[in-house]
Amino acid sequence: MGLPGFRGERCAPVHQPRRSRGRRRNGQRQTRRDHSQHGGSSRHRVRPGIEAGLYQQWRQQHGLGIRTRHAARNSRVPISGKKPDAILYEPRQNHVITANGESANLSALDAATLQIVAIVALPGPPEFMATDTAGTVYVNIETDPGKLVAVDGKSLALKATWPLPGCANPTGLALDAVHHRLFSVCANQVMAVTDALSGKQVARVVIGRGPDAAAFDSDLGLVFTSNGLDGTMTVIHEESPDVYRVLATVTTLVSARTLALDPATHKIFLAAARLGATPPATEEQPHPRPSIVPNSFSILVAQPK
Repeated sequence: MGLPGFRGERCAPVHQPRRSRGRRRNGQRQTRRDHSQHGGSSRHRVRPGIEAGLYQQWRQQHGLGIRTRHAARNSRVPISGKKPDAILYEPRQNHVITANGESANLSALDAATLQIVAIVALPGPPEFMATDTAGTVYVNIETDPGKLVAVDGKSLALKATWPLPGCANPTGLALDAVHHRLFSVCANQVMAVTDALSGKQVARVVIGRGPDAAAFDSDLGLVFTSNGLDGTMTVIHEESPDVYRVLATVTTLVSARTLALDPATHKIFLAAARLGATPPATEEQPHPRPSIVPNSFSILVAQPK
């Protein structure tokens, strides 16, 4: 069986929401808040019937938003960590874990009671996380050079801290659970491959600029990285646990820096939007991001041939 290719040279937009006209309040038309500058949220399904999302509101209010299948309203659970930027459900201990970048720690909550059961201090700001079948939680640490840590899912204690040579400011993280390989995407246009048992780096692969997410398709043996600055997605084949080859570079859109994999269909979905001007820096926003062109949001899809 040959290696799969991908349909076309570009990802196709599969969804663009209708233009929003806002809603009226006291006779005035109200537009939706631009979350790129005033905080925002992200949502993930953590187990059947429950979705959880991080919210970051203006003035450093942070928390975990929970919606159950039968709930009439969402619930919000404050967390002590600052600037939560990633979330993970660890099913063996039934924990929801948030990675808090500014406070350099993890918040672990019991998914049943929504109570915080532990705060795990880390050697730097955490980014994406992944968990294996044994319940170990792996976390990228966004430093230069980068680090990768392993946390025991049961005791919630830090088990190991490993260096990521040649990897600056790692963000996205994916896992090949069968071969115990971790894939960290790095700001200096490389993907670092680490042995999840020993912590030894086994490979580095050149990817695009501005990566922020990674995914591994275990059926196809493919790793995907979304490169937001280049507007590309790098497709990498796992030739063996220690050997990797770039199979394709798929054109997406500049800004398509996060992705999600559907393992059943092998489709990759990427969120993207057209970027506008970058607002001036302020004391509260010293590193502002470019504005989003209204009504330009779309979901792109890449699919094996």
